[in-house]
Amino acid sequence: MALAMPAGVPLTYEDLQSFPDDGRRYELIDGTLVVTPAPGVPHQVVVLALCRVLFAARPKGTAVLPAPLDFVPDPETVLQPDVLVFDAKEVDEPRLTRTPLLVVEVLSPSSRSQDLGSKLLAYAKAGVPAYWVIEPEPPVELRVFHLEGTKYQAVARVAGDEGFEAILPFPVTIVPSALREV
Repeated sequence: MALAMPAGVPLTYEDLQSFPDDGRRYELIDGTLVVTPAPGVPHQVVVLALCRVLFAARPKGTAVLPAPLDFVPDPETVLQPDVLVFDAKEVDEPRLTRTPLLVVEVLSPSSRSQDLGSKLLAYAKAGVPAYWVIEPEPPVELRVFHLEGTKYQAVARVAGDEGFEAILPFPVTIVPSALREV
């Protein structure tokens, strides 16, 4: 289960640097600490498969990486999306501060409410143009959101063998069921 700890004084990215490297994911949403346990095997299978598909389709100058990697849109917000697609100019940086082209969250029992709630709002606030959410349990499902103004609009929801032809962040076809193949 994810643990959100409201603080009297908002925490910052600098505060997180003193936290232990213990396999948990430490994130901040508007200064509030959110801690989630390490993900399970189905989650990681989907993350790896999606990274392979995105990496193969990415245009030159675009990077695709899985978590853990800090995206720090402001000092009180530190997010670790399961998959990030971003400008390759930032590959030598210790953390991502520019807005990614795409963030992906793979749902876990411990992170579901944050991924569909506070993190969705945080990514929108940060101006991330495309947000994908994947349900890793069969039938694997992909939900696609595009930023319109300051809010995300659902643009697709596909499951199983149904393909999704993405245009953001670049043209690529995602077949949800293929993301569980090892």
